[in-house]
Amino acid sequence: MTVSYEILRYRPEFRDRVLRLQTHLWSPDVSRNEAYLKWKHEENPFGRGPLIFLALHGREVVGMRSFFATQWQVGTPAETFGALYADDFVIAPEHRNQGLVSRIMSAAFRELEEEPEKYAINLSAGGVTVLASLAAGWRSVGPMEPVGRRSWRVAALGPVRRWLRSWPLADRGARSFAGAAGIRAPFSRIDLAISRRGGRLGPHVTVERAPRCEAMADLVARLPFDGRIRHVRDSRYFSWRYGNPLRAYRFLYREGERLEGYLVLQVPLAGPKGNGRMHIVDWEARDERVRADLLQAVLACGGFGELVTWAATSAPETRRLLRDSRFAPVDPETTARGFPCVLVRPIREEQLQEDWVISGRRLLDIASWDLRMIDSMHG
Repeated sequence: MTVSYEILRYRPEFRDRVLRLQTHLWSPDVSRNEAYLKWKHEENPFGRGPLIFLALHGREVVGMRSFFATQWQVGTPAETFGALYADDFVIAPEHRNQGLVSRIMSAAFRELEEEPEKYAINLSAGGVTVLASLAAGWRSVGPMEPVGRRSWRVAALGPVRRWLRSWPLADRGARSFAGAAGIRAPFSRIDLAISRRGGRLGPHVTVERAPRCEAMADLVARLPFDGRIRHVRDSRYFSWRYGNPLRAYRFLYREGERLEGYLVLQVPLAGPKGNGRMHIVDWEARDERVRADLLQAVLACGGFGELVTWAATSAPETRRLLRDSRFAPVDPETTARGFPCVLVRPIREEQLQEDWVISGRRLLDIASWDLRMIDSMHG
């Protein structure tokens, strides 16, 4: 029998059904998914309300793809442009392999032609989405080169963990492994410093639970801008971006007469637990000495199983600092397939054959970009 589907734009009446569908993508907790939808689409300071496209089978929402507005800057002097971030692609398990991915994508781009943005961007796509996107006219700018440093406990117990994964009780074994390695809560030692040492991690480095949005934006504005494509990094962006209800953050600050640097750590609140992975999602500093102070404060504090960040668009000095601090490539299973990566596509079909250039910067050249993990919805 032929299964019939209808592709529609999101309306408030679909909200509850969308939240239930998202239990296949984000959290099994519907209330947490509601907070995430509200944060991303309704509280976004650059947005105009939800840009979500749905597949319905009867009255049931069985597929979705969302977009939201983002602001970027490029060139010297800097000019600002808007782009739509493509995210939240999910099909209910029983409706997969029915051609819904391409149908939703095609319908979405037909409607998005009425929006003012010229390009769509995605830094969060998984393997299936990458393949579907490439078939629909998206192009990969390049991989983001995740690198990480493992704690000595995780490195020593790594063979044990791989052995546990080969058995039916792998999930239980992995959780036991995480407890044995002391990495069940990656922020535990950092939070101990907050509660017992007033947040002090060294003579000049402190850690806090909240972002100093104005001071962070002021630091970014004071630093030279090399003209590469980057997200607008003002206080509005920081205030919104670090409100993600599916993530927890800690903020390291290097003190001076004014803020001299910051480093932001993140762990997920939804999805697989217990692996102890912590991410450096943003990292800015007056100079490389300050940058190194922030990194060494994290490493000295410890408590994580693995500390991971993106290296692809980092400055050579930062890449050298990571290498000297024993960061090495991670996730070979996914990086061998070319992701995480930057995906770009013009909104309008006729632009697919044009040169993709903004302010003299080629969008398909990774050297044109200055990206951090926080620019991704995985950040």
